[in-house]
Amino acid sequence: MKLLRLFDVRCRGLGGRVGRSILIVIPLLLSCRGTVTVQLRCSQRIGHILARFDGTTDQQHDGIAVGDVNGDGYPDLISGDEVNAKLRCFLGTPKGVSSQANWTIGFPYFGGFPVFSTGDINRDGVDDLMLGGRREQSVSGGYQTLQEPQLFMGRSAGLPATSTFELTGHRAAWSVHFQDVDCTHGKELVLGEGYNETTSFNDVVSAEVYRWSAGIGSLVSGEKVGISGYANSTTSPASFAGDVNGDGCDDLLLISGFHLDSDPKHRSGAAVYRGSKAGLDQQVWYSDRTKLGYPYAGVSLGDVNADGYGDVALLVDEPDTVFKIMLGSDSGKLSALTTMAVPDQESYRVLAAADVNGDGVIDLVSAKGVFLGDGGGFFGTVPALSFVDTRSARAALAVSDVNGDGCQDIFVASRHDTLAERGFGSVTVYAGGDVIEEP
Repeated sequence: MKLLRLFDVRCRGLGGRVGRSILIVIPLLLSCRGTVTVQLRCSQRIGHILARFDGTTDQQHDGIAVGDVNGDGYPDLISGDEVNAKLRCFLGTPKGVSSQANWTIGFPYFGGFPVFSTGDINRDGVDDLMLGGRREQSVSGGYQTLQEPQLFMGRSAGLPATSTFELTGHRAAWSVHFQDVDCTHGKELVLGEGYNETTSFNDVVSAEVYRWSAGIGSLVSGEKVGISGYANSTTSPASFAGDVNGDGCDDLLLISGFHLDSDPKHRSGAAVYRGSKAGLDQQVWYSDRTKLGYPYAGVSLGDVNADGYGDVALLVDEPDTVFKIMLGSDSGKLSALTTMAVPDQESYRVLAAADVNGDGVIDLVSAKGVFLGDGGGFFGTVPALSFVDTRSARAALAVSDVNGDGCQDIFVASRHDTLAERGFGSVTVYAGGDVIEEP
């Protein structure tokens, strides 16, 4: 007989039902008699495949982002194709995400992974698309700008054919995201950068805030923070920490990732910068690799232990360890709650947080699978849902409710390597849904 968990279970007399439910008799397991009515929270079981986009020679999927770029209420898929130097948009529909791209632009990656994200920068209710810039070192040691960071403003007709605004004189952005760092209830653009490409690989990891000015129709540069260290395409230096200190403003997690050389300036660590009404404020927490391990990325979990402060999942690289769950505090400092030892750590390169089973508790999503939260800040070390191999995908994850059932669905990009070490990338959309344990 199947055992059930993560459902609303109620006892009634024989024949009783509650809404959309499953009627199952489980004798002697509960302190009641008669039938057990199990109220499902989601329209699907977890892991049901809602859609799959297989790559071809001319269309591959190396990185993804999800947002509503035409304001119709359905999530749209943005896919980066490093091999063919393209970006594509697949519009969402009432029946799911379209299988045909309705928007394609060229973007010169030339061996670099695509970095992009969606968010509503101008507060018009439609998500916009921000692309990170790309630079390449020449034989002489200097750097050639292949593409400056570009902003494409979403609209009812979808994304425009050319960018709305382009930054100039920028370093390569290894992370791009949107968050509210100044308590305005609108989102600012945050670019995270690595080394100083004009001199040598030895200065700082930095994050820079940009805001949209409706008056002049452009992005305006704001605060900039940084820590000594190193970041490259394996690191997401500027990460969304959420409201760590519970004051209503989003805080920023800045990460200096691991590098294999012996330069002492390439230090690894992480810092929290406090959000305030004036924007990003002082650094309120820092920890180096002796306490953290080698960090790669982080993601806000919200308040997983219900103490009023935002908490963070930190992705690290150290023996037998992948995730560190870090608790927030009124000072903004993070402290370790637990460390999750999970096998096959090389496949964990990106993180997301979402309620995928509709129980009101945030779950942790990695490139290998979904780890369910229990409401006390802990996550199981065995995934409730495992994905296919995603080790070659740069931005492998995105979450959004595709089928409108209130449970967050998961977009997973993967790369199936061939003997020639090239593969056709694919995107699979897994349903967030109810979890049923088999005996």
